[in-house]
Amino acid sequence: MVAPGWIPGERHAHDPQQLKDDCFASIPARRWGVPQDIAGAVLYLASDEASFVTGQTLCVNGGVTPW
Repeated sequence: MVAPGWIPGERHAHDPQQLKDDCFASIPARRWGVPQDIAGAVLYLASDEASFVTGQTLCVNGGVTPW
């Protein structure tokens, strides 16, 4: 499973700026995620290189992992 972080897009267009600022401040990677970050994770899991990977959750969130 791929568990994405906050990827800014149309869905967040009307979110308050303070919410966006707070979210950004919590990202250890110090950048927003982009759709290509998620696509890369999906491509990996669908590739032969991941053929022995089972039952995992891949957090693609710039380091904002609560567990």
